[in-house]
Amino acid sequence: MRLFVAVSLTKEQRAALLAYQKLLAKTARANWSREENLHITLAFIGEYPDAAPVIRALNAVRAPSWSLALDGAGHFGDVRWVGISDGGAAVRLAEDVRRALKDAGIPFDPKPPKPHITVARQFRGEAPDCAPEKVSGEIASFALMRSDRIDGRLVYTKIWEKKLDRQAREEQQE
Repeated sequence: MRLFVAVSLTKEQRAALLAYQKLLAKTARANWSREENLHITLAFIGEYPDAAPVIRALNAVRAPSWSLALDGAGHFGDVRWVGISDGGAAVRLAEDVRRALKDAGIPFDPKPPKPHITVARQFRGEAPDCAPEKVSGEIASFALMRSDRIDGRLVYTKIWEKKLDRQAREEQQE
């Protein structure tokens, strides 16, 4: 099965991303990310035969919840993405997740984390010089996800989820 670790976004953030996609769609064609697939990848594992050891490894991760805002937009080739502003919290969590995977001997893509949200692939056309609304929200959990292609569509399914520590966040803010 094809696995990755990710954080989900709030309803308000997903709504802002969908509005941004609609704006882009006025001047471009693309393979648009579906609302339920919008996320920030912390670690891409790829093909792995059993989720159980991955879940055991991820259970060791302890991290505070944090506030994340949509912030800016750009592209990697024909992939359009939206950036985030969170004081580096997503990178810290990605590093903690990757350390836990490495300690358990679970392979993952070693490229350094660059937190972003993919909103379109195979983007063709002009992109207006704009970004989505800077909607903020709390990141309260992370999850192990499975990726499948069903009838030509990417379908992401949450296999396991871990809540982040809200109390630790409040203590950090004091």
